[in-house]
Amino acid sequence: MNTFQTHSTSQKLTLTARFTFLPLFALAFLGLKITVAAWLFFEIILLLTMVFCVILVKRNYWELEFADCVLFLYHHGNGQRFRFDDLLSRDFQITQTGKQKEKNTCDLRIQGTPFRMYDVQNCEELRTYIHTHFA
Repeated sequence: MNTFQTHSTSQKLTLTARFTFLPLFALAFLGLKITVAAWLFFEIILLLTMVFCVILVKRNYWELEFADCVLFLYHHGNGQRFRFDDLLSRDFQITQTGKQKEKNTCDLRIQGTPFRMYDVQNCEELRTYIHTHFA
């Protein structure tokens, strides 16, 4: 009869842990690290994209310039200037919400033009200027 030498139970557990559980744990741990690193990479890319968009939006705004009966809309992003000659024949529509009243801003629409401006600064001064020059 052949006899085979067997390992003790503690040796079997050690060998099982060493050759099965530890490599699987290491792979899972490294996989988790890789996953977290990839997630952080994409989050950083998303954050940089959002910051870039905020910078672009802050640079792209319109400004109203009045001279006699001529209105200029000046775009700060690309430097374009639009001119409306005969403002006396146009109606100005100024609307204001409660929050806009607190911030002294308003929405301005010039009838007959495609332009509508939101949150125009210094709304009360704008109303006074329009009333004195165009009313």
